[in-house]
Amino acid sequence: MAKLLRKEAERREKAATSRWSSDEPHFDGPLAQRQLRLLAGLLRTVVKRGHSGEVWEDTYALRVRCKIGDETLGLRFEILGRHRTELRAGFERPAPDLPARTPLQLKLDRALRTPLVTSWQDTLDRALETQMAEITADLVVAAEASFRQGLVEAREREEEHRRWLEERRQERLRQLSDKRLADLRTSGELLRRADEIRTLVARVEKAVLEGEKSDVPPEKLARWKEWALRQADTIDPVVSGQVMEHLYVSDLDDAEGNLP
Repeated sequence: MAKLLRKEAERREKAATSRWSSDEPHFDGPLAQRQLRLLAGLLRTVVKRGHSGEVWEDTYALRVRCKIGDETLGLRFEILGRHRTELRAGFERPAPDLPARTPLQLKLDRALRTPLVTSWQDTLDRALETQMAEITADLVVAAEASFRQGLVEAREREEEHRRWLEERRQERLRQLSDKRLADLRTSGELLRRADEIRTLVARVEKAVLEGEKSDVPPEKLARWKEWALRQADTIDPVVSGQVMEHLYVSDLDDAEGNLP
């Protein structure tokens, strides 16, 4: 807590010669001073059990973290019942002059799925000051539950990620399949148009050769036929190579395997 207390001392010194309320200490009120004493007592008890912790300021509010083994648990104070508030730095915060006897609750920031004790409060029979040993013991149990819950949540996230990847893969397969079908239809339409041209050329040539259109010179027919069949070849998806592009479906193969 030393860093926080040094900062408060600097504010107190600055406020002595300043006219700005923003320069005043943030935790000089009776209730805030009690919270600091509670946190100091909690950290002393936690350290005696072989663990560690830290306190810091979060926009006119006190926060604490306790490190139990490899697990870190965040805690915060809440005031029980109705109380006066003030707008400080854009946040609704408890009024700084609330009395020290204002009932408090200390609770974990993390929600646990296992039904354990995760909050402690002032009661008519016992103040929080007398519950530090119990709170520390509860924190040790909660840290173990939090660790195990973290493993479960990690597996759940992995499973959710796998499902997301599979959904992406299936969607990619659908998109590729739709495109493949559209390409096939396009090639079929091009082939139909090319064959129609060839059929037309054949019928025109037959008509000319059989005398139905005898006024067309043979050399003119030959030039026209060459040009028309060249157009058909240009359209024909097999001759032009257009359909060959659809035979290479590496993207579809990738999607059927592992989608990056």
